[in-house]
Amino acid sequence: MSNRSDLYNPLLRAIATALDVPVTAFLSDPLGDEGGDVIALLRAWAAIDDAQGHRRVLNAALREADRSSEGSDVTAENVRPFTPDHN
Repeated sequence: MSNRSDLYNPLLRAIATALDVPVTAFLSDPLGDEGGDVIALLRAWAAIDDAQGHRRVLNAALREADRSSEGSDVTAENVRPFTPDHN
């Protein structure tokens, strides 16, 4: 990701926003120690080739997030599919 145009990729921006990190965090040390886990999760997601598989993984992650952070605003009811901002 050495190309500066990657800084303007809508998906990369959305991921950075969701993780509360600047896009530039992906250009050097992606998220510190957790970076490897994030990359592994993204690779696993990309390897799943059907919508039902994606939904099962998302539901498992949401259940774990709910269990880990009571009162979190991340729930299955308020998570919507990503739609890129084409501005």
